[in-house]
Amino acid sequence: MCDKTKNIEEIKKKILNQLKNDKILKGMTGFSPTEVEVIFELLYEPMSVRELADRLDVEKSTAYKSVNKLLRCNILKREKVSSSKGNGMRYVYYSDLDFFKAYIERRRRKWLITIDNFSLN
Repeated sequence: MCDKTKNIEEIKKKILNQLKNDKILKGMTGFSPTEVEVIFELLYEPMSVRELADRLDVEKSTAYKSVNKLLRCNILKREKVSSSKGNGMRYVYYSDLDFFKAYIERRRRKWLITIDNFSLN
């Protein structure tokens, strides 16, 4: 395992542990542990929903819901590619830590505005 992969795995573990134990962080991100796993899994290679479900050992519907939520948050991107079987096209999804960081920063700013509004009252 290369150093970059090790670092990503360490970051993923830390975030998942904090999400399980820290309600503020969970509220700030708005993500379930499965959604965080999706983000990090798709850093390595683009995948279809079916491939992602298999990799995470979750139902396809669970993977689909997670992917759709993360697409709406602009954390995942979608790309149409040729099917590996050569019989058409399929969508694959990918993530980037910069997408995730930007989302967290937007959420953090919203929280700070909310806190500031409380202090003004």
